Amino acid sequence: MVANLYNAGRRIYHGGMENKVVTTKEAAELIGVHQDTVRRWVRNGVISSEYVMKVGKTYLIHTDGLPSEEKRPARGRPKKS
Repeated sequence: MVANLYNAGRRIYHGGMENKVVTTKEAAELIGVHQDTVRRWVRNGVISSEYVMKVGKTYLIHTDGLPSEEKRPARGRPKKS
């Protein structure tokens, strides 16, 4: 998907539909988590790599790739058994 995208003022045109690409900070504000959480989700594959472009040290994330409430990992640290 990323290979088919082109950046036009941070609006992305793909498959005849206009969608938005956001930074980790903007993505965090959209879904109500900290931007470090969004970065961790990118590194751990919660946000699929097909929706992420890395430009220098900045991740740009396609809004279609943001996880819904039910697909987000549980909050907090895992309990030790």
